[in-house]
Amino acid sequence: MIYFHRVEQIVYLNGDLTTPIYAEVAYSKIAELMEIFADVLKGATERMCSSVPYRSCTDSTFVIDIKSISNSRDISRDGLGSYINQSCDWFYFDLDKNDKFVKGKAGKGRYEVKSTHFKLKRDKTFLRRIVELRENRGDREKNLPLLAIVVYKFVGEPHILPPMQAHGNSKQPSKECTGKKPSVLSEIREQRGKMPADKINDQLFEKAGGMWACRDQTTYPRNMKQIYNAHASQTSKPEVKSNDDLTALLHMRHNAESAILEIHQGKSCNLAVTLATTEQLNMLETFCTVACNKPVILGIDMTYNIGQGYFVTPTVIKHPMLIHNTTLSEPTLLGPTLIHTEHPEIAYRQFAGDLVNHNPKLKDICFLGSDRQMEIFNGFKVHMPNLRHVLCRKHAEDNIKRYLSSQHLNGADYNALMHDIFMELIECSDEAHFRECLHGLRDSWDNISPNIHKWFMKYQYNSFIECLIKKPRLAAGLGNKHYYNNPCESANKLLKATLNRQSSLAKVISEWQDLVKSQANNINRSLIGQGKYSLKSSFKYLEVPAHVFFSKSEEQRKLLVSKLQSGYSQQPGAKLNKEVSLTQIATQSVSNRAGHKLSDKPRKRKQQSISAQYCDNIELHQSAVLFKDRFHQGNKGPMISRCYGCNQLFKPEEKIVGCVKTYRHYRKDGKNYVSTSLQNVYVHLKCLGHQDFAKKSIHICNYMHKILCTSDILDIEKYSSQKRYKWR
Repeated sequence: MIYFHRVEQIVYLNGDLTTPIYAEVAYSKIAELMEIFADVLKGATERMCSSVPYRSCTDSTFVIDIKSISNSRDISRDGLGSYINQSCDWFYFDLDKNDKFVKGKAGKGRYEVKSTHFKLKRDKTFLRRIVELRENRGDREKNLPLLAIVVYKFVGEPHILPPMQAHGNSKQPSKECTGKKPSVLSEIREQRGKMPADKINDQLFEKAGGMWACRDQTTYPRNMKQIYNAHASQTSKPEVKSNDDLTALLHMRHNAESAILEIHQGKSCNLAVTLATTEQLNMLETFCTVACNKPVILGIDMTYNIGQGYFVTPTVIKHPMLIHNTTLSEPTLLGPTLIHTEHPEIAYRQFAGDLVNHNPKLKDICFLGSDRQMEIFNGFKVHMPNLRHVLCRKHAEDNIKRYLSSQHLNGADYNALMHDIFMELIECSDEAHFRECLHGLRDSWDNISPNIHKWFMKYQYNSFIECLIKKPRLAAGLGNKHYYNNPCESANKLLKATLNRQSSLAKVISEWQDLVKSQANNINRSLIGQGKYSLKSSFKYLEVPAHVFFSKSEEQRKLLVSKLQSGYSQQPGAKLNKEVSLTQIATQSVSNRAGHKLSDKPRKRKQQSISAQYCDNIELHQSAVLFKDRFHQGNKGPMISRCYGCNQLFKPEEKIVGCVKTYRHYRKDGKNYVSTSLQNVYVHLKCLGHQDFAKKSIHICNYMHKILCTSDILDIEKYSSQKRYKWR
């Protein structure tokens, strides 16, 4: 009997209640494994797994109920990477009167047992054995799987497995290559012809547990390309119409997951529905208000009639922290949306009022980009007093082209006027420069047509001054570029492809909510390198490997996701409220000459890049040789050998060097960069006496006091201007 190997208390793998460990030893004999099968068939199912064990890296044995998993082949996908198949053996057994397994003749037993031996590809000392118990029906392809035992074993002493490598064709070397379960692949092929690829990706990811409950990376698609490459097995079925009215909207609004903020119905506006989620409102607050370092332009444009007399007016923004994996540009994200029957100014005024009522900080939105529909801007301006209008250049060109075409001008005059307006006037620096250039063009325009200058002064002058010349473009962060309404047109195209015009209003709102939920899921998934979006290079420090993210609790995961938007306010130039504690030489202010040579002599060679250390505890360290051993062997970073202040090499006899926390300046590919967070830099003791470091307090820990000799303390007192110490 083998029961003495088990402990009475049930132990679960990684805290997952669906994967209890049968025994914390690795059984190797087929007789022992068959005894486990007999034990389970008698009713001892408290240690039986209902899902596949994920990343078990110790000597252990698991019993899996194959009926509880979607596909019997899923048991080979355990998240540890590729295995090498060593051998496969077949056995046949019968049950005797005592319900014990007795070995039978080949092919004639009641039960068939398949035993497969594997060896981990990245560590040949880690073995896996899968033993499947099947009901023998005379054909191996038709035999019904019942139970499976998975045994993990180290050859020799147990040790930590080497890290998993990326796929050979992967463009992200740090991303692990994990195979997906066959059940996931079959479900992709089943749904491929019924719905879009991004919706399949969202459904399977949420089915696996989503961002908060998922523990297994093999239970959702690898990326969008994997779904695109899957062959469609079925065609989509026609949708059944449903007749919903305004009563259905009122019921939807009381739902906790509903995105309906307000429903307006009256003589002035007939019917208007404001749609927005909490994530969308927070996104506008983070990226579009004055609290942001670089406010993003909020785009808005009315789209088509979706049926039954309803129009859709969505807002959009370009997410400044993400990159679309296909277009390699900032993704266009759908914001709060207005569904209305008419589009007077009062409808847009109510729309803006609903947003501000649910999030008062949205009254500080800075820029609104749109076409020449002034009703939208005027309606928003009532509730957002600091709002400035950014006009789409293409719509301005189209408006002027229509007027010039109505004047029946010849080709040369038409091209000359367009050149004067959109090559000279639009590039004026300010209003005075614009007025001067326009006055100089008056005579030439009057020679072409006497009405053009008057028309331009009456209908176009204010638009150019407030929205199109260089000064308002610089204020909106566009620089020398112009604003185009392409993001809004892209959102309109997406809505047209998603929303069904033949559906009821309640169904349209439900489809809009699914679209916004998919968008929010892709934003969150960018944190772990999944989905359609990726973090920009300047925000890559926020990215967390998927296996690390899914090993954390739900509260820890939500904290990591919350940093995705808060990280935008912690760019270079933003205020950092990071406290520095237990330091010996540190500061909370940034030096005016950080990264520059402290003496007046010019630097002969460019400064050597040193390894960035993100920690709160800054200590006095010993000589550069010790730094070399620590950083080169431990963190695999470059050797610290130069002083950050004078750029001179540390001498071997120098026992103590100073450590200062500051923003590090460095050069890369001929360009100047500044670190996005405080980093440790190391300087000579003589450099600490410079006026840039004179106001910094010096703290020496107790254990450093034992290491320091009298001469070292005298040196610190000699080169320090304060001569103040705090013993901890």
